[in-house]
Amino acid sequence: MTVLCHCSAALALVAITTLTVPARGWESEVPPDDYLVSPVQYGHGRRLGESGGTCEASIEGVPWEPLRLGVHFIDLEADLPDKPMRDFIRSEAVPRAVAFWQKTLMVRRAQAPVRAARSCGSRWPHGVCYSVYYKGGGASCGYINGTAIMIPDEYLDELTTFKECYGDDTCGYPTVYPAGEGYSDVDMVILVTAKHDSACGINGNGVIAFALSCQRDQCDRPTFGLVNVCPQMINVDSEYAKDNLVGTMTHELAHALVFSAYKYPLFRYADGSPRVPRNPDTAGVLRPYGTRGSCVFKIVTPKVVEKARDYFDCPTLDGMEIENQSPRQGCHVLESHWEQRLLEGELMVPIANFGYHFMSEITLALFEDSGWYLPDYSMATKMHKGMFFGYKQGCSFAMDKCINSESEATFEVGKKKTSHFCGAADDDEDRCSLDLKTKVRCSVKHEKAPLSQYE
Repeated sequence: MTVLCHCSAALALVAITTLTVPARGWESEVPPDDYLVSPVQYGHGRRLGESGGTCEASIEGVPWEPLRLGVHFIDLEADLPDKPMRDFIRSEAVPRAVAFWQKTLMVRRAQAPVRAARSCGSRWPHGVCYSVYYKGGGASCGYINGTAIMIPDEYLDELTTFKECYGDDTCGYPTVYPAGEGYSDVDMVILVTAKHDSACGINGNGVIAFALSCQRDQCDRPTFGLVNVCPQMINVDSEYAKDNLVGTMTHELAHALVFSAYKYPLFRYADGSPRVPRNPDTAGVLRPYGTRGSCVFKIVTPKVVEKARDYFDCPTLDGMEIENQSPRQGCHVLESHWEQRLLEGELMVPIANFGYHFMSEITLALFEDSGWYLPDYSMATKMHKGMFFGYKQGCSFAMDKCINSESEATFEVGKKKTSHFCGAADDDEDRCSLDLKTKVRCSVKHEKAPLSQYE
């Protein structure tokens, strides 16, 4: 099957594969309205230290140690009757993705079991909880098709509600919801589901999986997350399909860990102080630009800028673009992915078009700039000019239009130069993929209206 690689100029390189590749390969977070139903909670049971003070005080002197992820599967047998698929997810896809990030990232570890804060439905004026949000005092981690995904009781923290409070701020008639055992020796708990959702694709078109986080510690680092795999969009019928599923799980875990527009305002410096003032403005992390005649947002944190300049070999690059092809009108972006036009094939672009992916140091830099993780940059893919999209192609590639009347970006394969993008004369032309492992074809789509909003 030939699949259009969504180049902003509507002229693209396409891969010929035996697997149906979706038009939307990956998704990051559920819509923000879902957060309004049951807001993100601080997991007070999970502390970096016993002082209960600021983040800065809690991490002072605490060493960086390898990340530990705990996994809890929910309703997998009921929602995924295909046993080979279920077994592969449980024993291969998730463990391999978890192992990758555990080997790649370090954190400042907790000194207590991870617990999730129970959801308080309403509070007295001085902050004491009056009633719980869920019956039984539970807590959710996102919604799928309008149904809350409940965090298991054994991972919940203690919560006390009071039916009466008085003018002197004393309260009476308490109800205590006890703490569970928590999840020991981990730094984050990942809930894994395989439920159909309206965001999921059908017949090979749509989202393969999505992820979110729902609890955080006093340094704002996520401590509970959810990864949902869309059952109609996956298969394990070939090694290609299995590798694609492992890559999908690795991609989604990155969203739960850090790569999300909802997390950018929570980023911190290495000493624990907030990188961004605690308000909706994310100017210290994300900044809009007028680039190539369109609205473009870039991540402008120091390590991301450094690694992006090195990747493209462009010393004047002022940030790394995030995807701006949103179906909404105006200046909207898909802020949880890198720009596909610049990093085709990278782990954290929104669409999985080719039968491979690589991870750049730019992605690991975002982890470091969050203040929550210390990445091992040796885990990034070893790069070679001419084999990885945009690598060492210069400032023109990174900042100019991908196709214009004067020039087009090229990459080198041996002694031959080949374009990154297809021109009008290249329709139905066969080529090699950048890594020389896949046969690809140029497919030109003619639009009646200009696409200036995309490029």
